[in-house]
Amino acid sequence: MNKKSKWLVGIAFGLALLFAWVQFTKPNRIPDGIEKAEAVRAIDHVAKALRGNMFGLESSDLHIVANPKGAGLFVFVPQTRHAGAERLFIWFSNNRLLASLNGPSFTATPSLAFPKD
Repeated sequence: MNKKSKWLVGIAFGLALLFAWVQFTKPNRIPDGIEKAEAVRAIDHVAKALRGNMFGLESSDLHIVANPKGAGLFVFVPQTRHAGAERLFIWFSNNRLLASLNGPSFTATPSLAFPKD
Protein backbone atom coordinates (compact mmCIF):
# COMPACT_ATOMS: atom_id res chain seq x y z
CA MET A 1 0.00 0.00 0.00
CA ASN A 2 1.45 3.35 -0.95
CA LYS A 3 1.60 6.39 1.33
CA LYS A 4 -1.43 8.12 -0.24
CA SER A 5 -3.63 5.04 0.23
CA LYS A 6 -2.60 4.76 3.88
CA TRP A 7 -3.60 8.39 4.46
CA LEU A 8 -6.99 7.85 2.81
CA VAL A 9 -7.65 4.71 4.87
CA GLY A 10 -6.57 6.52 8.04
CA ILE A 11 -8.83 9.50 7.33
CA ALA A 12 -11.79 7.24 6.52
CA PHE A 13 -11.23 5.23 9.69
CA GLY A 14 -10.94 8.42 11.77
CA LEU A 15 -14.18 9.82 10.34
CA ALA A 16 -15.96 6.53 11.03
CA LEU A 17 -14.77 6.58 14.65
CA LEU A 18 -15.83 10.23 15.03
CA PHE A 19 -19.29 9.47 13.62
CA ALA A 20 -19.71 6.48 15.95
CA TRP A 21 -18.56 8.51 18.97
CA VAL A 22 -21.04 11.32 18.21
CA GLN A 23 -23.90 8.85 17.76
CA PHE A 24 -23.25 7.02 21.03
CA THR A 25 -22.49 10.05 23.19
CA LYS A 26 -25.60 12.02 22.24
CA PRO A 27 -27.93 12.23 25.23
CA ASN A 28 -31.06 10.20 24.68
CA ARG A 29 -34.10 12.48 24.82
CA ILE A 30 -36.34 9.58 25.84
CA PRO A 31 -34.64 7.15 28.25
CA ASP A 32 -35.41 3.44 28.37
CA GLY A 33 -38.45 2.42 30.40
CA ILE A 34 -40.62 5.35 29.31
CA GLU A 35 -43.42 4.76 26.84
CA LYS A 36 -42.33 6.53 23.65
CA ALA A 37 -45.82 7.71 22.62
CA GLU A 38 -46.43 9.33 26.01
CA ALA A 39 -43.00 10.99 25.97
CA VAL A 40 -43.44 12.33 22.43
CA ARG A 41 -46.88 13.67 23.35
CA ALA A 42 -45.45 15.50 26.40
CA ILE A 43 -42.59 16.99 24.34
CA ASP A 44 -45.01 18.06 21.60
CA HIS A 45 -47.34 19.81 24.06
CA VAL A 46 -44.47 21.75 25.64
CA ALA A 47 -42.96 22.52 22.22
CA LYS A 48 -46.27 24.01 21.02
CA ALA A 49 -46.37 26.27 24.08
CA LEU A 50 -42.72 27.28 23.52
CA ARG A 51 -43.36 28.96 20.17
CA GLY A 52 -41.98 32.50 20.19
CA ASN A 53 -40.39 32.30 23.65
CA MET A 54 -37.77 34.89 24.57
CA PHE A 55 -35.14 32.30 25.51
CA GLY A 56 -34.86 30.69 22.09
CA LEU A 57 -35.90 27.26 23.35
CA GLU A 58 -36.95 24.71 20.72
CA SER A 59 -38.43 21.22 20.81
CA SER A 60 -34.98 19.74 20.16
CA ASP A 61 -33.84 21.16 23.54
CA LEU A 62 -36.45 19.18 25.49
CA HIS A 63 -35.67 15.93 27.33
CA ILE A 64 -37.81 13.56 29.40
CA VAL A 65 -37.35 11.86 32.74
CA ALA A 66 -39.88 9.67 34.57
CA ASN A 67 -41.40 10.87 37.82
CA PRO A 68 -39.59 8.80 40.48
CA LYS A 69 -42.47 9.25 42.96
CA GLY A 70 -45.34 8.08 40.78
CA ALA A 71 -47.14 8.69 37.51
CA GLY A 72 -46.24 11.34 34.99
CA LEU A 73 -43.16 12.68 33.27
CA PHE A 74 -40.89 15.64 33.75
CA VAL A 75 -39.91 17.58 30.63
CA PHE A 76 -36.74 19.59 31.09
CA VAL A 77 -33.96 21.46 29.30
CA PRO A 78 -30.50 20.16 30.32
CA GLN A 79 -28.70 23.37 29.33
CA THR A 80 -28.91 25.93 32.15
CA ARG A 81 -27.41 29.12 30.62
CA HIS A 82 -30.04 31.14 28.77
CA ALA A 83 -29.99 34.84 27.89
CA GLY A 84 -26.85 35.37 29.97
CA ALA A 85 -28.23 33.97 33.23
CA GLU A 86 -28.61 30.62 34.97
CA ARG A 87 -32.13 29.35 34.35
CA LEU A 88 -33.70 25.94 34.90
CA PHE A 89 -36.70 24.93 32.79
CA ILE A 90 -38.94 22.07 33.92
CA TRP A 91 -42.53 21.04 33.24
CA PHE A 92 -44.70 18.21 34.57
CA SER A 93 -46.90 16.13 32.30
CA ASN A 94 -49.42 13.40 32.95
CA ASN A 95 -52.63 12.36 31.19
CA ARG A 96 -54.65 15.28 32.57
CA LEU A 97 -52.18 18.08 33.27
CA LEU A 98 -49.25 19.90 31.71
CA ALA A 99 -47.81 22.49 34.08
CA SER A 100 -44.79 24.79 34.37
CA LEU A 101 -43.01 24.06 37.64
CA ASN A 102 -40.96 27.22 38.12
CA GLY A 103 -40.76 30.88 37.12
CA PRO A 104 -38.51 30.57 34.05
CA SER A 105 -40.64 27.72 32.69
CA PHE A 106 -43.80 29.78 33.16
CA THR A 107 -42.13 32.79 31.48
CA ALA A 108 -41.24 30.61 28.46
CA THR A 109 -44.71 28.98 28.31
CA PRO A 110 -47.29 31.33 29.86
CA SER A 111 -50.17 29.42 28.23
CA LEU A 112 -49.51 26.39 30.46
CA ALA A 113 -50.82 25.95 34.00
CA PHE A 114 -48.74 27.01 37.00
CA PRO A 115 -49.07 25.09 40.30
CA LYS A 116 -50.49 28.11 42.14
CA ASP A 117 -53.37 28.35 39.60
